[in-house]
Amino acid sequence: MKKILILTAAFGFLAACDMSPLVSGVQDTVDLNAREAAKAAVIPIIMNTSLPNGQPIPQQIAVPMATCIIDNASAQEIARLAGAAVTGPTADTTLLVADLLKRPETTACVTTALTAG
Repeated sequence: MKKILILTAAFGFLAACDMSPLVSGVQDTVDLNAREAAKAAVIPIIMNTSLPNGQPIPQQIAVPMATCIIDNASAQEIARLAGAAVTGPTADTTLLVADLLKRPETTACVTTALTAG
């Protein structure tokens, strides 16, 4: 009987605990991992795109572009891009990157990132 009372009290205390910081930390980690995976998929897509002179886009330009693309993507879009890091990019992935790059916020971010410094 004592054990049941102790367990009941322990569960009561646990139920009263605020788990928000723990859950928030896990969500932040998942978001960071998804963003990194998405970036791993986006960078090669950008680097396989040719500049007007026919040269491929170099990595030092592709990385800030990828950051801007991911920063302006929704959670669902990031999940799609992160999935492409595992399965490999498809035509749909390339179209998604192009659509994200056409957004005014993304274009402004890329312009700022490439002209800064």
